[in-house]
Amino acid sequence: GSISAILNPTLTQNFDQVTFGCFAAGFFPQPAQISWDGAAADHNRNFPELPVGGAKFGRSSRVTLGAAEAKDQKFQCRVEHYGKSFGVDVNGERHLEGFWGFFGGFGDFLGNQVHLLCQVRGRGAADAALTWLVNGDPAQLGAELSSCQEGGAAGQVTLSGRVNVSRSQWDEGNNFTCRASHAHLATPIEASITAAPKPSVSLLPPTLQDLFLSNHPNLTCVATDLPTPDAEFTWATSGGGATSGGGATSGGGATSGPAQPLPNGRYEIRNVLEICAEDWNAGVAFTCRVRAGELEMEASARKEIGGTATAPNVFVFPPPAEELARGESATLTCLAAGFSPRDVLLTWTQRDAPVPPERFSIFGPQPDVGGVGTFSVYSKLEVPAVEWRRGDVFGCVVGHEAVGGVKFLQRNVDRWSARPANVNVSVVLADTDVVCY
Repeated sequence: GSISAILNPTLTQNFDQVTFGCFAAGFFPQPAQISWDGAAADHNRNFPELPVGGAKFGRSSRVTLGAAEAKDQKFQCRVEHYGKSFGVDVNGERHLEGFWGFFGGFGDFLGNQVHLLCQVRGRGAADAALTWLVNGDPAQLGAELSSCQEGGAAGQVTLSGRVNVSRSQWDEGNNFTCRASHAHLATPIEASITAAPKPSVSLLPPTLQDLFLSNHPNLTCVATDLPTPDAEFTWATSGGGATSGGGATSGGGATSGPAQPLPNGRYEIRNVLEICAEDWNAGVAFTCRVRAGELEMEASARKEIGGTATAPNVFVFPPPAEELARGESATLTCLAAGFSPRDVLLTWTQRDAPVPPERFSIFGPQPDVGGVGTFSVYSKLEVPAVEWRRGDVFGCVVGHEAVGGVKFLQRNVDRWSARPANVNVSVVLADTDVVCY
């Protein structure tokens, strides 16, 4: 089905009470759910759905509160329809005088444009000034204004302002506000709407640490902006490798973390699948499928296979004499050059112990000059000069798929050698006895 919506929050004053409502029209199929943020469920009444023409339906909801309870408050009418969400804000009664009312209607996708409608109703409404804001900033959207006298309501006039914005502006999640000013209003009144973000799913590939140090790296499927905290994840593989052939799995090593609430009222869920490193390295395609209510989506990832793999040349350099003369710090540098493909792992050791990542900087990888298809990466490690002077051994460790055996090269340097030394690297895999099937 499809949906377009016109949300009309209305606000009227009747001495000690404030009543406001919301009307959603143009949706198909049924049902659509209306809820209110800022108002308890026992203060609102939802009316049955009714046909509004063209095989589409409409539904309304009304909230009645005490004037003191509504004062200085903001309420939001939210309409949910098959994974799509529409919302519009309405302010409390603080800006209303006499019988002023405010309507903010937004709706109808028209091809590559979205039609926005703002209406003000009340005595003298034709003299109101309507302005539009995008993300809080005034914007010239080319509004078309019209007004009409209501029959049977002395002095009651409805002023309408219509604008069209691009579908891309809408889908980017911009906030659109219609602001009404009038001589009878001490402060302008306004209503806003923001398109609910579209749910999406993405796959995070295994880290190089996992690929080089474990037989069972992880793929992470991230589903975000979900309308519900409940989602079902299934996985499928295809395209060569030990577990290929279009197989599917919904269990195995896959686990989901708890749904994380997002600031926009939606949810993010991460599902982690334990895979075989040999499958990933062979170019097997992994697909994550997500179902949340009526919503279904999927994402795929695979390692790009092809081209010539070239191992890096690794060089490590001691601190410059000028820096050591100051006696404060010592900066060691490491260059890994001429490797392909681009993915590389670079880290440091000090006295055979790993150095925390926050203690060193990495620049690159960047393409080598000349367009030869290789890359280089540079790193620097700054340590207290006293650690260099006491003879600590520092190592630059580089991991790359083109390096034979354990995939790592290490170059060491200390104050005694004052020049790099090649060493052998020994890596113990986490699960050396595990076989992928």
